[in-house]
Amino acid sequence: MLRRDVVMSIIDEKIGKILNAFYENQKKGYYLTQLSQETGVSLSSTYRRLKKLGEIGIIREEIIGPSKIYHLNDNEQVRLLGEIIKPSKNLGKIIKEFFGDIEALKKVVIYGEVKENKATLLFIGENIDNRIIEEREKRISEQYGIKLNHILLTEEQFEKMTLLGLYSGKKKVLFEKEAKR
Repeated sequence: MLRRDVVMSIIDEKIGKILNAFYENQKKGYYLTQLSQETGVSLSSTYRRLKKLGEIGIIREEIIGPSKIYHLNDNEQVRLLGEIIKPSKNLGKIIKEFFGDIEALKKVVIYGEVKENKATLLFIGENIDNRIIEEREKRISEQYGIKLNHILLTEEQFEKMTLLGLYSGKKKVLFEKEAKR
């Protein structure tokens, strides 16, 4: 179990939803109603939990006229908590975020299933720099606890290997660049 999973399993589910919202958008401020709607936590429960998080220095409130906006505090305690409970992200979003800017990369396919936070990826494109892929895989491992293994293939190699049945297991495209017109 990842550190995040352990921590999230022992804290109040509603606090977990609220913290997820704040850590997902760390610079964003929320009105009470807005946060309640986004998290699916009732207004009264959201209010009580925000009050509790404010008392321990995680959340601060800003009063603007008759309204209050709640923000994630900027302190060491909040940063440490964030390192542990960063919201889990969809693997497709992580892949797009970390690899989407690589010009040579045309497509990323997950081969098989994610098991025990390990995944095998097929990076498909021409002249992909393996050092960049490995460096970013290391960052993903550090940030999200997901260990990635990869194979670099050209589009032609991928098509031929698929036809030969070498990649006959479960495959899913996680990221694909649109063809330039």
